[in-house]
Amino acid sequence: MPKIFKPIFKRSEQGYTLIELLVVITMIGIMSAVVFISSRNSPKTLTLDRTAQKISQDIGQARGMAMGGKQVACNVGGPVNGYGVFFDIAETSHYLIYANCDADKKYSPSNDTQVGDLLSLEKDISLSSLKLGPSGSIQNKMSIFFLPPDPTVYVSSDSATFERATSSITVSVDGVAQDKVLEIKGSGIVNVR
Repeated sequence: MPKIFKPIFKRSEQGYTLIELLVVITMIGIMSAVVFISSRNSPKTLTLDRTAQKISQDIGQARGMAMGGKQVACNVGGPVNGYGVFFDIAETSHYLIYANCDADKKYSPSNDTQVGDLLSLEKDISLSSLKLGPSGSIQNKMSIFFLPPDPTVYVSSDSATFERATSSITVSVDGVAQDKVLEIKGSGIVNVR
């Protein structure tokens, strides 16, 4: 073999250099830190997903009760006009399903009947915003009401009522910069995003 193709330096021992070992250890450390940080918030993210799905199911339950014509005893003695779900930003840890007894298409504590227990949100989960109607105005209270038999959907606050209008509920989890938006379509179908 000609002399030009021979290596200039000869290595007497085969192995890894200290620099190569430090680079590999650093890369493993960085990847481990990324995995640890991303998995640290996983339980809270799962709780947020679970809560958003539960709220969606409860809205669907109220819709089903309206379609099924379920009857409950009203506080004011009249017939049930439909069912709805009521949210209040001041009460961020729970919400309720109600039977509408006064035909006003929104929750009135003195006239309407609560169906079942208060529905509690999981620990560290809260309602962060309620957006009502086509303009998306932020409200402190919101009723999503289903008038049988179709059911026709009404979304109401203290000051306004919209028929078949898209609205949204945002839920968030403490300590994580993530939230879930439940978009209630005019047909009563709920999309979680």
